[in-house]
Amino acid sequence: MRLKIFPAILPVLLLAAVIGIQASASSTADSDLALRVDDAKFGVFVAGIRIGNFNLAAQSDGRSYGTSAIAKETGLASWLADFRYKASAMGWIRAGDLVPVTFEESLTENGESSSTEIKFRNGKPYEVAMKSESNGNETPLDPLRQGIVLDPLTVMYLMTRDVQSGEVCSGSFIMFDGVRRSRLSLGTPVPLGDGFECRSSYERIEGWTEEEMNEQKVFPFNLEYEPLDGRAGWYRMVEISAPTSLGRFRVSRVN
Repeated sequence: MRLKIFPAILPVLLLAAVIGIQASASSTADSDLALRVDDAKFGVFVAGIRIGNFNLAAQSDGRSYGTSAIAKETGLASWLADFRYKASAMGWIRAGDLVPVTFEESLTENGESSSTEIKFRNGKPYEVAMKSESNGNETPLDPLRQGIVLDPLTVMYLMTRDVQSGEVCSGSFIMFDGVRRSRLSLGTPVPLGDGFECRSSYERIEGWTEEEMNEQKVFPFNLEYEPLDGRAGWYRMVEISAPTSLGRFRVSRVN
């Protein structure tokens, strides 16, 4: 019997959150309109045991952005669960805000595959295409009723970018993954050494079963930021952590 370790923490990876999310990153940017490249590598740990890797790459030029991510189990977890996740997102940058245009993801879990594609117009989803080999009975929310939202990968990108001190843990994001609607709220930064800690939360809003909502609706997690070497006043998220039934979950910088 295989244990579903990765699916249990997938909401954290998808936060930015799901429960998404920083382990290693490098970036270059000279101005708001210069080409910026971000390349992040993450280690995923539960109860101190490394169970997976998560990599994110992105480019932006001040007008548009594109990002992609890959997650896979490793070590002991590869004996307990078969999990592979790929995603990509593209969009515009308007007045400093990211406005998604397309989002695609594919997930393989214990031999069963699924995929989702979301198309946006002016930041509002208008079309969702889904394929699944499982016999799940999920009823997707109507994309036309969601309004302005962000896809999970765009939120990941927002969380893993290097930021100036005034942007640390700033904002609250509404996410739509093609099926469910959720809220990611970043807490007020509190000094921690030379950096900051932010006690934040991931909240289920709509699209889950009544049983799932009754079981747990809000998931707390912590973000930690450290000063970025060579760039005064800039900070980088170095760890996200959250309690789980399997032990403390962490996504940490690995190099």
